[in-house]
Amino acid sequence: MRRARARSRPRSEARNDEPREVDLTTEQTGAHAHVLGLQTAAGNAAVSGLLQRQPLPQAGWSDADPAVDPAVGWSWNKAAQFIGSIGRYPLQGLTEGNQGEWKSGASALLSKEGAKGKAIAFVHKDVKPEKPVTVVVHLHGYTESAKSRPFAGWRQHKKSHKVRDVEHDRVAQQLADASDPQIIVVLPQGGEQSQFGSDANDPYNTFASDKYVNTVLAELKRVNGIKALPTTVKVVISAHSGGGHTVGSMLALENEKRKGAKLGVHSSAPSALGGVVLFDAMTWSELKTVKEWVRGELDKLLAALTAAKPAERQKLIDNAPRFRGYYTLGESYVEKYTNLDKAIRQWFVDNDAALTALGPGCADKIWPLFQVVPWGGRPGETHETIIRGSALGTTPTVGNLTSALNAIKNPTPAAPRPMPPPPKPPPKPRSSSRTRPKSRSRTAP
Repeated sequence: MRRARARSRPRSEARNDEPREVDLTTEQTGAHAHVLGLQTAAGNAAVSGLLQRQPLPQAGWSDADPAVDPAVGWSWNKAAQFIGSIGRYPLQGLTEGNQGEWKSGASALLSKEGAKGKAIAFVHKDVKPEKPVTVVVHLHGYTESAKSRPFAGWRQHKKSHKVRDVEHDRVAQQLADASDPQIIVVLPQGGEQSQFGSDANDPYNTFASDKYVNTVLAELKRVNGIKALPTTVKVVISAHSGGGHTVGSMLALENEKRKGAKLGVHSSAPSALGGVVLFDAMTWSELKTVKEWVRGELDKLLAALTAAKPAERQKLIDNAPRFRGYYTLGESYVEKYTNLDKAIRQWFVDNDAALTALGPGCADKIWPLFQVVPWGGRPGETHETIIRGSALGTTPTVGNLTSALNAIKNPTPAAPRPMPPPPKPPPKPRSSSRTRPKSRSRTAP
């Protein structure tokens, strides 16, 4: 009896038990070698069971509200999700930043989730950690009232099952609109009155920016949000409303350092500060601090440019911090921001001669770095929608957060650069000819 000849399988058809090529990082390669060793010692079945019991770390809050947002089909803070090209990573267990749970009061009415050591991070799918990365740390405003505040920070709403960052502020969507995969946006979860510091007794003066960013990046790497820790990081601090308390504390410390004064107890600004963004986020005392910091940064930049060679000046401008102050027309912040705008404009007028001496075009490159931008005035454009940049229920346009993110690399002015008033014309010279005395008419006797 002749044996049936086995048909050879085409090379393109791989058997189920044949290995496939997998792109492994250095860390995963070590884990892969360890698994192979376990397979040799214990057998495939035992190792398979072990791996099932020890899954790879994933992002998510352990107390995430399990209710599903019907619009998307998942619980927002339970696991990482992608919104287009942007990954949204709920992080927990952060040892820096707010350590309070904030589960009572308005928080209990708005959300089931706690706030201790939590944040949301947005990462573009194409981010390359080996290239320079900008981390934007954005601090939310007050959440102290369930009637006037739509969300408890970034926690899922207990009734609508939505989250502010996606539904209301459109953070992921605006990050995608900025078209810069090297920007990572981090949203710390704070308290009901924008408490972000690690000390509950002094929450506005105990936020350590460098430690916080390093902690967040390490956690992002652990949960596979980024493949490696970035080699070069610049940090932009952003705040809405009450988040400005912490930013004001940071800038107060920077002002004290600049003057060589005795340092008080303050939150610390990032050592690699790339900029400051304030959305309706200044009290009158904080206005004074911000104004001093902005003018101080302008003085510092002008001095550096004056001392530098012409070929070195563009790099100094590129590395200078940016400032954006957005305010809502018709709201209580208008006078504070217009006051700041006048101070910035006056600096350019006062220093016009020194700026002109730097050469043509140099002053026009500095002017877009520090801008105050009015916004709103139409129905629905309010203090609560300033970050979104459009009224709820309307078709979103380019949002104010996108505008701020674009200003990190490509700042554009909101108005022409202020110029000093033209010199007064010289007085007309007096005539050198003598004026003839008026003739006296004789009167009849």
